[in-house]
Amino acid sequence: MRWQAWGVAAAAALGAGCAQIPVETAPLVVRERVSEFEMAGRVAANDGTQSVSAGVEWWHRGTDEWRFLSPIGQVLATIEAGPTGAVLKSAGRAPVVARSAEELMGRVIGVAPPLDGVVAWVQAAPRDRAVVREVDERGRPLRMVDAGWVVEYLEYAGDGPLDRPRRLEISQGDARLRLVIDDWRSLP
Repeated sequence: MRWQAWGVAAAAALGAGCAQIPVETAPLVVRERVSEFEMAGRVAANDGTQSVSAGVEWWHRGTDEWRFLSPIGQVLATIEAGPTGAVLKSAGRAPVVARSAEELMGRVIGVAPPLDGVVAWVQAAPRDRAVVREVDERGRPLRMVDAGWVVEYLEYAGDGPLDRPRRLEISQGDARLRLVIDDWRSLP
């Protein structure tokens, strides 16, 4: 009987010693989203059945233009999008017209995240309806959920609280998109 009482007391003491200690986290740093930018990097996409990887150049300045490049820099496809629709151009094929760039993005890389979301995500500037689940010690987002997509920030370009993301992974179900940003320029 004494051994049982001792065991219960030891378990209670051990349990108390394992209580959660609150971890200090920094508040989310509010970033202003730039309306025009240029970026270059690499993209890898997987829709659950096939994978695609390419270099990518993106000009976002009222309209959008994406160039997808081979490892040696050859242009594989271009998507141009504006308020009236989007056009996909690729070598040796007739242009494909669609209502939105998302439709065409799915044709090129197999994954079609909401591109207005991607504009915010590459800047680590959450949209109003996004839920930031985790921040780093500088207040930068590490993980957020937006429009059913999970955005994880794997690396930032520097140590400052306002430094831009360098590597991020965007996923929804089986769809995965990894983006490495090698060059970023805000436009005036």
